[in-house]
Amino acid sequence: MPVSAVDPEGSPRRGMRDRLTAPSRWSVAGQTFALQVLVAALVVGAGLLGAYLQAQRSTTAQATARTTAVAEAVAATPDVVDAVQAPNPTATLQPYAERVRLETGTDFVVIMSTDGIRYTHPDRRQIGKRFIGHIATAAQGGVVVEDYTGTLGPSRRVVVPVRDGGRVVALVSVGIRKTAVAERLSGQLPGLLLAGLAAALLSGLGTALVARRIRRRMVSGPASRLAAVQLKAISWTAASARSAACRSRSATSLRSSATPVARKGTRVVTIWTPSGAISWSS
Repeated sequence: MPVSAVDPEGSPRRGMRDRLTAPSRWSVAGQTFALQVLVAALVVGAGLLGAYLQAQRSTTAQATARTTAVAEAVAATPDVVDAVQAPNPTATLQPYAERVRLETGTDFVVIMSTDGIRYTHPDRRQIGKRFIGHIATAAQGGVVVEDYTGTLGPSRRVVVPVRDGGRVVALVSVGIRKTAVAERLSGQLPGLLLAGLAAALLSGLGTALVARRIRRRMVSGPASRLAAVQLKAISWTAASARSAACRSRSATSLRSSATPVARKGTRVVTIWTPSGAISWSS
């Protein structure tokens, strides 16, 4: 007959499970260790999150700085200033813009009129069409820095003016796709994870050492002495109880030994004591 596995009350397995699921039953050293592990995990997690956000901001700032530098360099090139005012700007500017794009690792270099009509674009089908994004500030002589979704998808881009003297004659936009920015950021993740792992290991080692020290102090410190005093008190109480029980039995035996004996109208009383029998007549 098959017998089903039963986890009886009070079995070692059940006791272990109860201790694991009920932190209030843990020892002081165990609770301290768990608290230290939790705090260490929170600190390491917060550090990793902060490092990731910092890396994200740094990567975005680097992309902004690069695109700005490339756009300003293109806008300041004398050949560009002359070509945007020529009858056919695309013939001169398209090969130049593509060469700059490939050499600088950017995703697009678009040179356009002040109205936003493209002279150059990585996709030649987009040449002659209107630029997608904000250009009003650049057309007035300022600089536009934004995240915007254009023909190549979401990108980090800048738009700067092309000046001939003090007059704005064209605009240059240079951008890096957000996916490329994310790829650069993901390249930094292994280093961040390794740093977090090292911090977690060091924190766990320190926590284990502290918990071990606390456990040793509890075993050899006041707690053990208190336990010894309690054990002595329990032993003394048990001995006192046994002594009282013996005295009670002796008294009962003493009372029960007094028995009346009738002899010819007299009453003889006999009492048994440890030193002998005592009798008298009444």
